[in-house]
Amino acid sequence: MHLHIKVLLLVSASLLLTNPSPAAEDVFEVVDAELLDRAVTLKVPEGVRRIRLRVKTADGEWETCTLAHLSGRAGMLKLRLPDGVEESDIEVAASWTDPFPYEFYAGQNDFEPEAGNVAGSRASQGGAEFTDTGLDGQNGDTVEESDIWKWRGNTLYFFNQYRGLQVIDVADPALPKRLVSMRVSSSGEQLYLHPEADYAVLLTYNRSTGKGETLIVEHTPENELIQRSAIEVPGYILESRMVGTMLYVVARNSWQESIVDPNTGIEHINWKSGISVLKADLADPDNPIISDPLDLQNDKYDYWGGQVQATADALMIATSAYDSQLRQRISTVHVIDISDPSEPPALAHQVLVKGQVRDKFNLNLRNNILTVVSQVWRWSENRRRYASVETFDLSQPSGELFQPLAEMELANNETITASRFSGDLLYLVTLLRVDPLFIISLEDPAEPILLSELEVPGFSRHLEVVENGLISVGLEDSRIAVSWFDVSDKANPTLASRVYVGDEDGWAWTEANWDEKAFGFFPDDGWILLPYQGYASEQGWSSGVQLIEMGENELIKRGSIPHDFRARRARVLDETVVSISGQSLKTLDVSDPDELLLLSELVLAWPADLVHRVGDFLVQLERGPLYWWGIQGSANGKLHISPVEDPDELLVSLEMEGGRIVGSYLVEECLVVAQESFIEPNEENGIDVAVTRFSNTVIDLSDPASPILLGSDSFDIPNDGWYGYGSDYRSGILSTGELLWYPGELSFYYFLDAGIGGARTDAFFPYYPSTGKAITVALEDKANPIILAFASLTGELKQDTNRWPEGGMKLLNDVLHFGLVESYYEETPEQGTRWYSDHVLGQLDLSEAAEPRALELVEIPGAFESVWTNQLGGRILFTSDHRSYNDGNIWTHESVIQASAFDGVKAYLLDEINLGDRGYGPKVFHDQYLVVGHSDYKTGEALSELRTYEWLESVSFLEQAKFEQRGHVYRLGIIDDLLFATGSGSLSVVDFSDPSDSDRIVLSFPDQNFWQRIDLIDVHDRQFAYLPQGWQGVETLDFDGAFESLGASSRRDLWAQPLSEEDSDNWTIIDLDTLSSTVASSNLVLSGLDPSRDWGFSDRQAGVSYSSWIAEILDLEEGQEVPSGEEDFDGDGLSNLWEFLSGTHPADSSSGRSLEAVYSVDSEGDRYLNLKYEYNLAALSSSEPSPQVSNDLRNWTDYPEGFQIIEEAFSPVTFFRMLEPLGSDQSVFVRIRVSADN
Repeated sequence: MHLHIKVLLLVSASLLLTNPSPAAEDVFEVVDAELLDRAVTLKVPEGVRRIRLRVKTADGEWETCTLAHLSGRAGMLKLRLPDGVEESDIEVAASWTDPFPYEFYAGQNDFEPEAGNVAGSRASQGGAEFTDTGLDGQNGDTVEESDIWKWRGNTLYFFNQYRGLQVIDVADPALPKRLVSMRVSSSGEQLYLHPEADYAVLLTYNRSTGKGETLIVEHTPENELIQRSAIEVPGYILESRMVGTMLYVVARNSWQESIVDPNTGIEHINWKSGISVLKADLADPDNPIISDPLDLQNDKYDYWGGQVQATADALMIATSAYDSQLRQRISTVHVIDISDPSEPPALAHQVLVKGQVRDKFNLNLRNNILTVVSQVWRWSENRRRYASVETFDLSQPSGELFQPLAEMELANNETITASRFSGDLLYLVTLLRVDPLFIISLEDPAEPILLSELEVPGFSRHLEVVENGLISVGLEDSRIAVSWFDVSDKANPTLASRVYVGDEDGWAWTEANWDEKAFGFFPDDGWILLPYQGYASEQGWSSGVQLIEMGENELIKRGSIPHDFRARRARVLDETVVSISGQSLKTLDVSDPDELLLLSELVLAWPADLVHRVGDFLVQLERGPLYWWGIQGSANGKLHISPVEDPDELLVSLEMEGGRIVGSYLVEECLVVAQESFIEPNEENGIDVAVTRFSNTVIDLSDPASPILLGSDSFDIPNDGWYGYGSDYRSGILSTGELLWYPGELSFYYFLDAGIGGARTDAFFPYYPSTGKAITVALEDKANPIILAFASLTGELKQDTNRWPEGGMKLLNDVLHFGLVESYYEETPEQGTRWYSDHVLGQLDLSEAAEPRALELVEIPGAFESVWTNQLGGRILFTSDHRSYNDGNIWTHESVIQASAFDGVKAYLLDEINLGDRGYGPKVFHDQYLVVGHSDYKTGEALSELRTYEWLESVSFLEQAKFEQRGHVYRLGIIDDLLFATGSGSLSVVDFSDPSDSDRIVLSFPDQNFWQRIDLIDVHDRQFAYLPQGWQGVETLDFDGAFESLGASSRRDLWAQPLSEEDSDNWTIIDLDTLSSTVASSNLVLSGLDPSRDWGFSDRQAGVSYSSWIAEILDLEEGQEVPSGEEDFDGDGLSNLWEFLSGTHPADSSSGRSLEAVYSVDSEGDRYLNLKYEYNLAALSSSEPSPQVSNDLRNWTDYPEGFQIIEEAFSPVTFFRMLEPLGSDQSVFVRIRVSADN
């Protein structure tokens, strides 16, 4: 049947088109207004094993509330939403995996809430005696924690997040010196100094192996840092402690377990996660002795993290796991015996506590009494959370279950924010709307006593104890608050003094609020040194260290030390203060604490965004901060000079007036720098409209240690309405000697369909990231560079036409080739207004540098990639096209590379190669060669390959050598016939001088991460490569002569080294907006959930009939007549049967869901009708909705073959898409007919 549809009316089975007001007696309570008794229903595809619901807590963390385990069968799920929680704080996700077979979850799961797992405290492993938290053990050693900096006398060791380990001599505060530094390829911020030798210990995470590492580094008398050993740690390092020369490392570890089903004999491989404790004996740091790790694991729970506290004899690790009965996270405190340094760590006790241990200050061990503070959540109307204090006697005999000596519950509906133990006292801070400070006596561990409670505004995050006082740091409103509490009278504490850091109308925060090591607490010197960051409306953003003087029960706010970058630490050193950030170290005279005197500033790191080697020096360019044009003022870039042998040594620094650096070019002994600044309208300066000021500066580097500014020129480019996030330019030299600046990268967009000159509809509106301009500069007189011209790559636009750059760029024979996408509207008599998009080739003729000339646009089959000339001068255009099509409801995506002959006027398609989904990865063209990188994730571990294709004169592509490796490949580029492939945690370099050689030399640098454009790498004589890594500085790659001797076979197998392991995520987030809402306890959609159930699953075949459904919904008595499906019981214009199908209440006019009409447009511009409705999942087996058509609204004909059914995963929403497009020949009406079960 061929239909030309003009008018469409969507009606229910009853054919009622009106929407009358509900009857007066039909009044129902809207439960969503109170966020009670809510549920969502979702359609579960086959293979889904778990559905997870999480809520966001007050501190922004996600907590799992419900986890539904499924068998993998397709079906229907009703999922209860937690009461009182906004949907924006709820997340629903699905997983196709489960750590156990479905049958494992068939046991009892309905328990009394307080029964839970709390009473099942673990058995003691022994009756060991332990020393107190923070006190010396019997061996006389103290417990030390790691930090980002450590001091040995006046020598500072700084684990800089940007530059690795740096050693600084601060003997003369007015002249600090960086003695030596060592790059650390892996990341981390945990540092120790060996107590008996000049060694540093760094705890890091190696991205290449996915494991932790402990690096032992010697600081030699010759001021060298030499890595003596690297100890691999199983998993990701969480925490550590050093006791004497014994280092204890706590890591999260994952492993596979094999479970064989006894019934089927099938082996199941599951991933488990637990905690590993590793001991390293560093008495001889050159020969560390490593013990076998102690693994903490649970058959029921996975351990993902832990809070660590320690004494000299015991290590306490609190792990947390979700308890499905109590619906909260419960912590287990693992007490590990480390009292004998000659023995490996041994598990002494496992103590299950009432709630969740939030940080290390919640744990205390004194006189063999373990005291634990935990946060308890209870899902009840008047009590959702409270604080718990429990004491346990660890001296009880082995084999007995732990029962607490005492329990205390306090702070109803409040969140624990800080705690501190001091002798027999516990100071506890919680938060609701004010900051209650509780003082608890633990003198009798069997009977803790609440001595007092003090309420003050704000809340504290960290506490320090002084004599008769308590110092805290926290927040009040939007400012940092540092407070002194007078606790001399434990029954009546008072707030003695409080100072604020930050503007009252702005906001401020400090690292000390989550890492107490940043809280510079020096009571002996009478100072608190607090790193901070903040924003004030008038001053803008600021960062620094605030000095706070400690008086007599009084805090006095003094001066501050500004830092351009985030300040991390500060300390008092004799009569001075030393403060540090990742960028610089400052020393100040604090003799006048209100007017601090800067003694020195030692630069430790700076951004290296561009780099050039000049002789024995490296020229590093710092672009300057990014900014949105027109929103934030310009900032200047900088030039830095360092020696080649030490890129971190700053010899010279020069600020470049002219704005942000957007490009650089090294020619002979001169560096040409391009800069841009945004100039806003200013009537006084005669600037009527906003302009971009482009500057071109030449710097003489004949003596790199003394750079000389030779000359500069600038030009104002009118604002064309485009705003971007900074610009970035490449450079090239024209045959006549002029310099060309052109965009570093252009946007790239995907379009449907293909064909030369063919229309592409449904075009995307792209983001415009660059200026899209080319600029020529005369350099004949380097002391007087002249900007000759600029040209827009988009050219002059026609009316109602939009044009954007896309794809690649190539300068060939003084012509800049680049891709454009051209989009426009067009009126047609048959189809009205349509939107078209075409790929075109843009060309800018630069043979006259002072007068660039835009050539005619050329239609091309895809996005421009590159151009190559053969020996006869003929040009071959390489383009790419991405196609998507649907074959039987399965979408297929393909990427093709096309080769076209180009005569300067037209492009003629010669051949194309279908790369499949490989074409979506990185690629690079080099003359007639194409290299494509692809990462395959199907096996769960990324496997990447590089394929090389050569365009042959025989009009075809020939695949050359292929290389495979493990890990990702992100970017490809070729410099000096060297192919660079960057990936996750690795960089590989391939000799590309002969691309057809299958035995090419390959170097792999496994610990390199480079995310920039490959052309920003500076290659020196094919012997070295210098990578600008931003704040991480310049990384040097030494090829060790590999590319001079192509026969060095020892290098050829390095390509096979893995880049990194794929860190896959098993969960797929489900958009809540696509699910259907209903009342949890009702049977409107699926069976109602009683209060003890959070979810319910039904097979697809378990649907209900209309008669059964409405009888239950209306509570009809047996024998009472069932209302007809065509009736409209509540008068809302929707029949009872339609309410059944859509899952709404037939007696509630406010709950009805009507059909929606949606129109879609295909690639030809034809419009199609789509009928959209939400349906009752349980009604599907007994109701078959079917589309019907009519010409007169009286005679209806079933027409299911004229519609395509479209459904989304998980969503109970169905679209009927009409297969015939809308026309204008006749009026045809469409409705959905619902057939009852009878």
